[in-house]
Amino acid sequence: MWIIIWIGIFMQLSGNGLVSYYLGKVLTSIGYTSTKEQLIINAGLMIYNFGVCIIQSFWIVPWVKKRVILTKTSVAGMLFSFIIWTILSARASINNFQDKGLGKGVLAFIFIYYFFYNLGLNGLPFTYVTEILPYTTRAKGLSIFVMVQFIVMIYNGFVNPIALDAIDWKYYIVFVCILTVELCVTFTFIETSGRTLEEVAEVFGDGIQDLGAVSGINALAEAKKLNTKLSQNSDIEHI
Repeated sequence: MWIIIWIGIFMQLSGNGLVSYYLGKVLTSIGYTSTKEQLIINAGLMIYNFGVCIIQSFWIVPWVKKRVILTKTSVAGMLFSFIIWTILSARASINNFQDKGLGKGVLAFIFIYYFFYNLGLNGLPFTYVTEILPYTTRAKGLSIFVMVQFIVMIYNGFVNPIALDAIDWKYYIVFVCILTVELCVTFTFIETSGRTLEEVAEVFGDGIQDLGAVSGINALAEAKKLNTKLSQNSDIEHI
């Protein structure tokens, strides 16, 4: 449960909500006030994310394989990006956006940030959460996982715009702190790569005393019995 809740938080409360929902406010805060400029940057970011996801899905993730290592790398990269992003935003604000290079630097680190976000927190969490949940509790666990994300999205929807308007770049410090906590939490995660479902259950302390319950063998056996019974009933009715 600890891992499921935290991964749900990771996916929505790692700073991605700022750019996903309020990119216009972020760009305005670093001097990109033109609607045309913001539209081009937004379109470029979406195309960039699409390309990065394809490259990572087919080459990087299959090569690394280790789920926890990818998650740690992802969070550490986002934290580093956000620190530089915050520093450059502060400098740009102090200079009253006279230095365009600072704004371009922030923009570059937004793209770098999303490289790391896509690496470990885009599609990978669904695979990891599915692997650590036993067959009998998988549906409930995934429901909790999604519910946590929706709760955090409520925060993103109502708090982020107010905070950005109120304290501008200083709000980024909040996410630097959150990402620091998240990085520490990743060290409590357990690697599942290369293990069977039964071995994963053993690692999490569930044991394999009831192998059928863990792996779904019981469900398959029951389905086979039901199918046989239906076939027999069909033969009797035919006679």
